[in-house]
Amino acid sequence: MSRPDAMTDHFAGLLTSPDFAYHGNADILFETLERLGANIVFVAPVQLTPGDVTALYQDRMSNPGRKRDSNSVWLSRHLHGMHPSTFLLLHRADRDGLQEELARSKGSSVRTETKEGTIRDASPIVDRCFSLVHTPDSSADLLEDLTIFFGKDAVDLVLRTGRSIPHDVARLLLPQRAKVHSNALSGIVRLAATIAAFCSCGIWGDRQTGLHRVAALQTLEDTLEQRAIGQTSLPETLDLIWADFSKIASPVDLHPITADLRPHAGPEAVACLIRAAGRAFQRKSGNLQTFMDLLAAMRLCSMNLDEWEAHRLMCQFSFEMMQPPGAPT
Repeated sequence: MSRPDAMTDHFAGLLTSPDFAYHGNADILFETLERLGANIVFVAPVQLTPGDVTALYQDRMSNPGRKRDSNSVWLSRHLHGMHPSTFLLLHRADRDGLQEELARSKGSSVRTETKEGTIRDASPIVDRCFSLVHTPDSSADLLEDLTIFFGKDAVDLVLRTGRSIPHDVARLLLPQRAKVHSNALSGIVRLAATIAAFCSCGIWGDRQTGLHRVAALQTLEDTLEQRAIGQTSLPETLDLIWADFSKIASPVDLHPITADLRPHAGPEAVACLIRAAGRAFQRKSGNLQTFMDLLAAMRLCSMNLDEWEAHRLMCQFSFEMMQPPGAPT
C-alpha cells in the first residue's frame, strides 16, 4: 500500500511571508531554486486568516511551556494579516527529497544560527515572526499545508498543474517593492501582466497560451518604457493590452473547481476578476470606475496593491483617459 504522501515526493512548497516584500529577496530565492534543480509549477497569492496561521504553526502551540513560541504565533498572525503571502509549488522530476532540501536551504529563523547563503541569511532581521519564508518540513507536511491554503478538494488539482512557470512570470506574483516606471502607461501594462500571470499560474485556463501572452505583455511594458511620455495614449494602450489579455480570459475554465476550494482562490473571485479586467482593459468601457472595480476584484483574489501604488495607477488611468494621442502630459 502506498504512503499517503507519496504523491508529493517530487514536490515542495514555499510560502513567502509579507515581510519578504520589504527586503527585495526575489533574487536569492530564485538562485536557491536553480541550485536545487526545482521548477515552479504553481503560484498563487494567499491571504492567510488567523486560523490558518494557528494551523500552520500548531506544533508550537501544542507545548504550553514554550512561551516564546506562543508569542511568536500571536505576532505571526498579525504579520500575515497585513498583506497577502505568495505560495509556490515546486517540482523536481529526477529525484525526490526536494521538500527536505528546501527546508534546509531556507535557513534558521534564529538570526545567530542562520547559515550564509540561505534564503533567510539575506534578511537583516530574522526571527520567528520575521522569517521571509515558510516551508513544510516534509512531503507529508506539504499535503497538510496545501489543505490549509487551498482546501482538501483542491490538492489534486494543484498537483496536476503541469507546465513549468518561468521565473520572470513568477516574479509578477511575488510580494516585492513596486517597480518605478518612467512611463506611467507601462505601469498599467505591468498590472495587466500581473493579472494575466495570476490566471496562467494557477489551475485555470490554458497555461501555454497564458504564459505566451504574459510574455507579450511584458514586452509591451518594456517597449512603452522606451517611448517618450505622450507618444501613446491610454486608449491605444488598452487596445494593445486587450489583444493579449482576451486570449487568456476567454478560455478560463471554472467548472472543474469544487466547492471546497478556499474562498480567496475560488471560482467566484476569479470570475469577478476576469469580468472586471474585461471592463477596465477595453477602450469602450475603461474609465476610473471600472479601474477601481478591477482593484477591488484583485483584492478578492488576494492580489493587494499597496495604497500608494493603487493611488498612482488610479490617477494615471483617470488622467490619461482624457488625453488625445500625442498630447503633452
